[in-house]
Amino acid sequence: MIYKVKYAILKYVPNLERNERINIAITLHYPKTKQLDMVIINNWKRIKNFDDEADIQFLKKYVYDLKEQFTVNLLNDFDGISLDNPLLLDELTKYFVNKFIFEIHEIDTNEMFDDLLKNLRNIYLYYEIGKDKRITEKESKAYIEQHLLENNIFYEKRGIKNNIQEQYGNNINFDYKIDNNYYKLIFLTEDNYAGYVGILKMWIANAIMLKKENKKLIFVIDDLLKNDRTETYKKMLSDYGEIISVQEFVNMKTRI
Repeated sequence: MIYKVKYAILKYVPNLERNERINIAITLHYPKTKQLDMVIINNWKRIKNFDDEADIQFLKKYVYDLKEQFTVNLLNDFDGISLDNPLLLDELTKYFVNKFIFEIHEIDTNEMFDDLLKNLRNIYLYYEIGKDKRITEKESKAYIEQHLLENNIFYEKRGIKNNIQEQYGNNINFDYKIDNNYYKLIFLTEDNYAGYVGILKMWIANAIMLKKENKKLIFVIDDLLKNDRTETYKKMLSDYGEIISVQEFVNMKTRI
């Protein structure tokens, strides 16, 4: 059964002008089954490292109190909004515009509630998981492909049949072809981003080569760090191709 569901990423933004942010919780809502829950981080040292001026005890209490607002129990009437209302998350989160911001996404899925919540936690609260249990790039791609199919987005993976070579005979690097566009997934994590400048130059060259053939390479970026360095990387790429987030990629409109 396909469910239309919403999830919200709670981001801590110590200063709106700097626009630096870090994920601290995930909330998932299934209107059809009247399920709602929030998962929050446990490793508050990462928040202190992110913002050394943060009052961690205050933040922890605030977020744990916030979790109560998204907990299904007899005492919580959700401000009179029904649990099967598709706009429940929108209404409960619309006033958060200061240091805590909810970023809402809507997807179609056939996953059960607990399974999807676990997957969202693995993706958006990535550093809560021990290194040996973190979701791999291969698993991330499988998850992305699942949602593309559920949203009726027909894609081709890079392979022998759709391989592209530039004028000097070298292969052009991409992950997916959808319609006439080519997409490259880029995962920026603590484990791999230090040596990305050389790799980014290769992707920039690929984008230039594709453009010569009237083809478009779109960079799909999963930025788990969101710091000055990764922002610089994204700026480098944006000069040569369109950049979208993984969320924008998997939530593309259905292709007819």
